[in-house]
Amino acid sequence: MALELYASSALEKLCNQLVNDLDRDGGGVFDPRWIITQTDGMDGWLRERLARTRGLSLNDCFLRTNDVLVELYRLLCPAQPRALEREVMVCIVTGK
Repeated sequence: MALELYASSALEKLCNQLVNDLDRDGGGVFDPRWIITQTDGMDGWLRERLARTRGLSLNDCFLRTNDVLVELYRLLCPAQPRALEREVMVCIVTGK
């Protein structure tokens, strides 16, 4: 799996590039595809666009930048506490 970064202010252009990359890479319907976005709204928009363009959108896993950092932290330091997880940070900040 390779990490590719595309930057643009044109969302349609980015979506078209993603569709091209997904089609080029192939893979099975049940193989997860990890996509990093900025917001939940972007996830929904992208899910809808991928389904419309490709006819089907299954097993697309959307993460935020912070989620990726947390996953890397878990992989590299599995014995460490869950200090970076969003739920823990929200608890610390809000006291809930």
